[in-house]
Amino acid sequence: MGKSALRDLQERLGYRFSNPELILQALTHGSATEKMDASNERLEFLGDAVLALVVRDALYRRLPSGGPGTLTKHTQSIVSTE
Repeated sequence: MGKSALRDLQERLGYRFSNPELILQALTHGSATEKMDASNERLEFLGDAVLALVVRDALYRRLPSGGPGTLTKHTQSIVSTE
């Protein structure tokens, strides 16, 4: 994505990114670059961890008598890629 495309995206969204390099990385698929740190795969890894944390926290609070096995099964069913 070039600078003009990024500018157009920001205009269409009505939002200006404070770190344009980060949004470019987030929008770059691993197959589009040879450098691992230039693709979205590391951000996806971090995002998956944040999502799991949020879901686990919500389950922990909503199922106070649920043991680790029960909480894990619920987490997997919610976060599952299927």
